[in-house]
Amino acid sequence: MQGPSRLSVVTGLRPTLHVDLTATLVQPTSAAQVYAAVVQVSWSPDDGPDVDPDALSELVGVDTNAYLPELSSLLPDTVTVDVGHGEFVSADVSSPDCLQELEDIGPGVGLVGKALYGESLQQKELRASYDISHGHVVIVAHMEIDPDWRGASYGLLATELVLGELGRAADAAALFPMKPGLDDFAERDASARALADYWGRIGFAEFNGIMAMPLPLAGT
Repeated sequence: MQGPSRLSVVTGLRPTLHVDLTATLVQPTSAAQVYAAVVQVSWSPDDGPDVDPDALSELVGVDTNAYLPELSSLLPDTVTVDVGHGEFVSADVSSPDCLQELEDIGPGVGLVGKALYGESLQQKELRASYDISHGHVVIVAHMEIDPDWRGASYGLLATELVLGELGRAADAAALFPMKPGLDDFAERDASARALADYWGRIGFAEFNGIMAMPLPLAGT
């Protein structure tokens, strides 16, 4: 679905965006804890938001015109739809096992881990740039919004929500700005520049070949 009607719905539902964040806890405790994020938006005939009902129905795949206000219930009839997903890693960089665990998660996360530890593996660059008092860094391993739901910065907002939560006891966030699956060098370079600008909108800046920003976020 394309066009102004789609974008008006996507923009209109932005205030309802929320993230379902889950983790699998294992024994013994891991130095690199993985969190799965499901990005969702909601709509109800009672609370809105007020958007084009036909465009909304096409986007969510159900006839929202059939959803009637709940006149006798405290809970309105609500439509909640998944619009994207992501993966985050809370890394205990004070643990001697952390870098190996990051590499075990996958090559992208391992690359970020190596950049955080630096050439000497002593975290000199990291500790020179950020106050690592908690010993934790949150890695944005992946964040993707479904194509029909793009255009209103859902990915940035969802990432900020997660970093606001996981970053309460962390010192920095990090990511590698690269779209997966690009083999052409020129395409990869252009993608990296575009993604660097994109992530820069919420405070990420170049750091040792990746991007990073201080945590916790202001106001959290």
